[in-house]
Amino acid sequence: MLKTLIYSGSARQGNYTQHVAQFVLETAQRHDDVEAELVSPQTIGLDFSNEGMESEYPDLRRQVEAAEAYILVGPEYNHGYSGSLKYMLDLNLKQYIHKPVAMVGVSAGPFGGTRMIEALVNVVRELGMVVTFSDLNVSNVQQEVVDGKFQDPDKWRQRVDDMLSELVWMGKTLKHGRDNISSKFHQ
Repeated sequence: MLKTLIYSGSARQGNYTQHVAQFVLETAQRHDDVEAELVSPQTIGLDFSNEGMESEYPDLRRQVEAAEAYILVGPEYNHGYSGSLKYMLDLNLKQYIHKPVAMVGVSAGPFGGTRMIEALVNVVRELGMVVTFSDLNVSNVQQEVVDGKFQDPDKWRQRVDDMLSELVWMGKTLKHGRDNISSKFHQ
């Protein structure tokens, strides 16, 4: 089982990102080879007044450390990622090294968070993560998700399954490397 931590990256009230992240979680939980859990700014009680204080979030640190893979579900804000997603990522560093990450972009516009994903690649690379090539882009989210539910769940479930297949392969491969090939970043 690939232990996977899913980040829901919006702190806005009533955001669509939470619905997309929940759908990704539910789809991941249907896979025999994925054990997934979800975190969000709301579930960890994200507080910007003590920025950078990782010790304030010991549960998140344990989750990040235990995870063997990550999925970042984030909204596109002004051609970039949300501050709350970046903040949650920045609370940990060494725990991410040589672990895979898949990305899900959420946008009210036609590009489905593509620019958010492009901007975030540099961040996760600096954190030591390895990015999959099978992104998921949810364009025009307000039309795709109504009352918290995807209008065509089978179509989206297939897309999430495709993304998860790549993540699982990379997760198993990188875990083998972490466990069997010495590195200054892990023993």
